[in-house]
Amino acid sequence: MAGEEKKRLAIERNETINSIPYITVVADGSWIKRSYGSVYDSSSGVGAIIGYRTGKVLFVGIRNKYCALCDMAEHRGLKARKHKYYKNFDHNASSTKMESDAIVEGFQSSLEMHGVIYKILIADGDSSVYNSIRHNAPYREMNVVVHKIECTNHLLRNLCKKLKAVARTTAPKTMHRKRDFVQLRKVVDNNILEIRKEVLRLATVRRRGTQAQHKKALELQKDILNIPSHIFGEHKRCRERGVYQDLCNNVNNYVPSLKHCGLFEKIDSVIRFLNTCADSLLLNVINNPAELCNSIICKEIGGKRIHFGKRGSYNARIAGSVVQYNTQQVLTELHKSMCKDVPAVIGDLEKRRQLKIARNKERIEVHDRKRFKRDVGPDSHYGPHSQKPDLPPHVFEQLQQHHAAKLLENANNRVEIECQTRGQSD
Repeated sequence: MAGEEKKRLAIERNETINSIPYITVVADGSWIKRSYGSVYDSSSGVGAIIGYRTGKVLFVGIRNKYCALCDMAEHRGLKARKHKYYKNFDHNASSTKMESDAIVEGFQSSLEMHGVIYKILIADGDSSVYNSIRHNAPYREMNVVVHKIECTNHLLRNLCKKLKAVARTTAPKTMHRKRDFVQLRKVVDNNILEIRKEVLRLATVRRRGTQAQHKKALELQKDILNIPSHIFGEHKRCRERGVYQDLCNNVNNYVPSLKHCGLFEKIDSVIRFLNTCADSLLLNVINNPAELCNSIICKEIGGKRIHFGKRGSYNARIAGSVVQYNTQQVLTELHKSMCKDVPAVIGDLEKRRQLKIARNKERIEVHDRKRFKRDVGPDSHYGPHSQKPDLPPHVFEQLQQHHAAKLLENANNRVEIECQTRGQSD
């Protein structure tokens, strides 16, 4: 039903390729066990694909590495009795691969299930999902390449996370005045939110412009590369980038000191990574529908504290979560399918829940939460080391030019220092 609704909306807007409707989807994955940023060994996981306009789940793929009956029979050296087989993922494979494996299956089955093409994907950048989709090319016969838009919330959160890591950098052993290094780290830490605000401000300014979209993205890339210098007090290029004088009110210029101790290079590296996502920052979209679906799944599986993946309980709970997400009436739908009659108590319960959800939406408040922090281990399917496709040519060229300009600036500074040293010795 959700697929038919999306297909109808796409046809009404004449969004078709070779008479096949194409749509925008949001995708994300979750696991039965919490990782806390370091341990990714969950025995079960799920990947969901949700329509962006309707907010309804179009596909859900469940991956299980474990079956209690098969495991018991293997330990006893017996042949397992006939049963429904829920294990569908290699026990020795990485659990982080579950998300990309499930979502790729959803893209490959979109034409068969719903008769639509998932042309645009909105997702976070913490996994190898998009790289796997590009590698499998589900719409190769129609010459359609899936385009990905990064979630703005995740981009900004990852930016702050990486800048906090820079602010926690330890002083080099060869450095003599470590007290100055500590002060500079505090300067970086105190300006993390200012950098985030500046990214949002620049994206908003460029979004309101009248230029073509690709030109807006190129200008935003140049603006983003100037952010570290602007925030830390060096305003050589601010006028060129259209930054007003009242925004350039820093009293101290920390850029030379940050460069001398190596912190500025680390900050610039973080900014260059964000620079590759200028197109997504301009579009300003988020993957909250997928996060909401994951929260309902988390509630149904006991907050990831109970192991429901031994047989079919995990699959049933995921199915119930999808019905709850799409209809907000999981108990009512269950009674309709099983008993053909919905008790009055159940109907009243569902109505009260819907009223409560509506009231919460009206008065929702966002609160800051302290997150449990641990080091994220390297992984090719999830986390900061997940596989990514090659950069677009225009982004790569922009980064090349920026790097060449930095090399030239460093060379000029070195020559100037050598000349001053020779003058003093003479």
